[in-house]
Amino acid sequence: MQFTRKAISPDAEASLKAAIAPWVGTPYRPGHQQPGVGCDCRSFVLGVLDQLYGTETVLELLPEDAALHQPEISRSFLRKMARLWDVQKVTDSTLEPGDVIICAYPGAGPTHVILSGPWPRFYHATSDGVAMTSFGLSGLEFHSHYRLPGKENW
Repeated sequence: MQFTRKAISPDAEASLKAAIAPWVGTPYRPGHQQPGVGCDCRSFVLGVLDQLYGTETVLELLPEDAALHQPEISRSFLRKMARLWDVQKVTDSTLEPGDVIICAYPGAGPTHVILSGPWPRFYHATSDGVAMTSFGLSGLEFHSHYRLPGKENW
């Protein structure tokens, strides 16, 4: 999918950068949610959002070999995210920093969560750890994306 940039305030973008920074390089460890120690794709996104919104989300602890990339776990995450932050599904191709993108591994359905960073970067937890990637889905299929409210308060 081709996205069109939609800007947010410089203060909100600076807050997003500050919230993401401690996570970059964090090793991939399913069910963990601690910068520098470990996280998975969902706990990384929730950890950043908790920082931005001043909340503390408790995730169920999953075993190290958990099959996180299963549609039922992804759907559960989406419901939790929608409840916590009143996210809105984006129906056009605009992309703001801080938007949450749901991707699919080919043939697997919606199973991976990516956070849009300052244009044109994505951040997500990969098997190599939390990384910034260039603007693209790296072989993943776009499924949907969601916008969080209240970015002006970050």
